Amino acid sequence: MEYQTLYRKWRPQTFDEVVGQGHVTNTLKNELKSSRLKHAYLFCGTRGTGKTTVARLLARAVNCLNPQDANPCNECEICRGILDGSIIDVIEFDAASNSRVEDMRGILDEVIYSPSKAKYKVYIIDEVHMLSASAFNALLKTLEEPPAHVIFILATTEVQKIPQTILSRCQRFDFRRISMRDLEIYFRSILHAEGVSCDDASLEYVCAAADGSVRDGLSILDKVLSSCGKEIRYEEVCQRLGVAPEDTLAAMANAILQQDAGKTLDIMHQVSESGTNLELFITNMISYFRDIAVVQACSNYADILEYSSRRLEKLRAFAKGFSADRVLYAVDTLAKAAADGKYAKNPSILYEIALLKITRAEWDDSREALLARIGAVEEQLQNGRTAAAWTPAEVQPEPQEKVPAALPPQAEEKPPQKAEPVFERKAESAVSIHNEPVKPQVTPKKEAEKQEAAPSAAGQAVRLDWNAFQKQVRKKDIALAAPLMETQGILDGKGTLFIVFRDEDAFLKMIVSSPANLETIKELIQELYGIEVSVRTELQADFDRLGIKAAGQEAASAVKPAAPVQKKRPAAQEAAPQADVPPAELASLEGLVPPEETPPWEGSQPWEGSQPWEGSQPWEGPLPWEDSRNLSEKPPRESGPAPETAAEAKTVLSPEEKIAKLRQQFPDIVEENE
Repeated sequence: MEYQTLYRKWRPQTFDEVVGQGHVTNTLKNELKSSRLKHAYLFCGTRGTGKTTVARLLARAVNCLNPQDANPCNECEICRGILDGSIIDVIEFDAASNSRVEDMRGILDEVIYSPSKAKYKVYIIDEVHMLSASAFNALLKTLEEPPAHVIFILATTEVQKIPQTILSRCQRFDFRRISMRDLEIYFRSILHAEGVSCDDASLEYVCAAADGSVRDGLSILDKVLSSCGKEIRYEEVCQRLGVAPEDTLAAMANAILQQDAGKTLDIMHQVSESGTNLELFITNMISYFRDIAVVQACSNYADILEYSSRRLEKLRAFAKGFSADRVLYAVDTLAKAAADGKYAKNPSILYEIALLKITRAEWDDSREALLARIGAVEEQLQNGRTAAAWTPAEVQPEPQEKVPAALPPQAEEKPPQKAEPVFERKAESAVSIHNEPVKPQVTPKKEAEKQEAAPSAAGQAVRLDWNAFQKQVRKKDIALAAPLMETQGILDGKGTLFIVFRDEDAFLKMIVSSPANLETIKELIQELYGIEVSVRTELQADFDRLGIKAAGQEAASAVKPAAPVQKKRPAAQEAAPQADVPPAELASLEGLVPPEETPPWEGSQPWEGSQPWEGSQPWEGPLPWEDSRNLSEKPPRESGPAPETAAEAKTVLSPEEKIAKLRQQFPDIVEENE
């Protein structure tokens, strides 16, 4: 006899044999018993859940001559004829390959004819969502009011693609994914009937790989049986399917937990040399970290995961060792690597880099990596463990009195030779770039602590005048200065400049984040202050989640900025305004603060105190046009030096002299009046 695959050989022959779909089979059996059959049914669900199988069972059950508790007997002439295909009253139509309106019209033309032998003519339309819009329209009227001897059964995996006009005319049944426990019971009964022995680990893997589909699980078993024979072992299953065993996944997770980068690469090399599909291995690692997250988040994780007690015990151990942020960071990083690896020429490199990132998160400067590091140390402190296993090896032990005061009490009770978390030191050394410079009063002790907290290797933390910096930006790029108006800057001790935008200014952040604008800001910082920085743009909410606390930020909100003091220029500079300071000289100024640009008219001027027009004027007294008759009688102006100031003119000149001076200064006006 010709060999049949397991999913065809063990297809259920009655409603009672259907696995995991009791809510569907019980309803159909009740309708058959009460003769309340509908003219159209819609079966929807994922692949391999029994849609077509139940449709065939229903087609036999409605025509069976001797039903057994609403189940088809499979012995009568009608049941045998439907099973062997000799009775043509049950028509199966594949909409995936016959989606045109002409194909649908060929079926609808035959609907009016009565069945040849059976009681009902049953049309099973599989993958009905593949029909065209015209085909759906052709089916619509017949589906709404079919002849009494016709039953339509529609099956689909994508119910959202079916028009509402079709859905409203059918009785809908949603087929569920089969649970692992139901699959395990069903597969074990099949293996027992086939005379095959299988260990628990192999059967558990097959059920997990089936992903809720009976047909997929039976296909995997069929593949394993062809190579393993009558005895299935877990190692042979993994080798035959090209997957890594569960112990390898646990070893990789343990290497990541211990931050052993060398061990991580060694395991990856062994997996690659064994012929395992690397893409499938990364997918399995994502699922493994997902299981750890489920154990951390849910109290009923045993019901959700449905694994053996041995595997659940390993997952519980990892759930205690990993922080939640670190698990989520691992899933996110591996998922990105898996997506990018599909388009890479050598995806194994991307996979190795992703594993190194989640092994040593301090090697990654992304926001997700920083959150993972912070979450790991927080959980270690809450559990009373040291953070030394998570911080880099370069961090030196610090005395107990230098531990930040914000740490939990249990961290303060540790011996003095505990390594201080590196991200705490970063948070203390961050400095705010305010729009208005503020210099709060600090005691020498606080000043010394502030100097200790400042970074010394990557760059000294400085307080920049953000308002003055914006003026320099306006000189170089006026288009860039506009979106920077409502921002603030945070310069940490590792040479990263955070430009923080308000939450509602996401569009402005996008403008500033262009590579050209970021390069302009970096060049201007280098030109003004002589330091190299990397520039990052963040919204306020995202920046707050980074946990960076700016030194002096609290004091700045309580202390008002002092009024600027105008310095009086030396006498030698009174004649000409002071020229702008070239940008190259700004870096040498004290405090690395760009000077405020003082216009030449600000400060002390030669005419301060008394203005030239104050006091007596040359034309004081009667004007020339008020008494033009006496102009010729006035004596000429006496020769002599002009008075130097207005006050001297008031005391020395007489009215006649003033008129003479006016005659000398405005001869045209005087001659015209004369």
